[in-house]
Amino acid sequence: MAVSAQSSSRLEVDAGLTWTGSVSFAEVDAVEKTPTGGTRVVFKSTSSLDAGAGLGMRLGFDLTPAIVADVGTSITNRNLTTTITGDVENASGAPQEQVRQYVFEAGVRYRFHPSTSTRLTPFVTAGVGYLRDVHEGNTLIETGHLYYVGGGASYLLRDTPRASIKNLGLRGDVRAQIMNGGVSLDGATHTTPAIGIGLFLRF
Repeated sequence: MAVSAQSSSRLEVDAGLTWTGSVSFAEVDAVEKTPTGGTRVVFKSTSSLDAGAGLGMRLGFDLTPAIVADVGTSITNRNLTTTITGDVENASGAPQEQVRQYVFEAGVRYRFHPSTSTRLTPFVTAGVGYLRDVHEGNTLIETGHLYYVGGGASYLLRDTPRASIKNLGLRGDVRAQIMNGGVSLDGATHTTPAIGIGLFLRF
């Protein structure tokens, strides 16, 4: 069945679910000064930020039939777990707290063959983002930034070119996210996978 081009509309609204992979941080030594002026390791700690699911929303505006400018935001709840080992007082444990991660992003999406009469439109995407990590109880807020590259596809479910809502469909993508800052206990840059799936409307 032939369908009209999705590029007949200019504005796209997308809302759905997101999933972000886990991050493991490098081991950190807690040290203290000794009476002689030296240092000793009091304990070692390793931390990880668990994978988490959240909600996301994006707005897209057609720059050309193939190129779309996207802006979006997402909210994800993730658990930060720290494991303590080698404590000189033989203490151990794995305290955990929830971190709410806010992401604000902007990017560009390139749609392959957007003017053909097909319901499936693959795309590639890349962009930058701002991180805002809020610790449990609002005790601490940490910020950072990210870069992402990825790809996916949109699938047209309904095409009504004369209506105010011209297209209804599904959209999904897979990304590699390069994050710096935020809840980064070792100060390093970390790469994680991210998946998004949702419904889109085009006006």
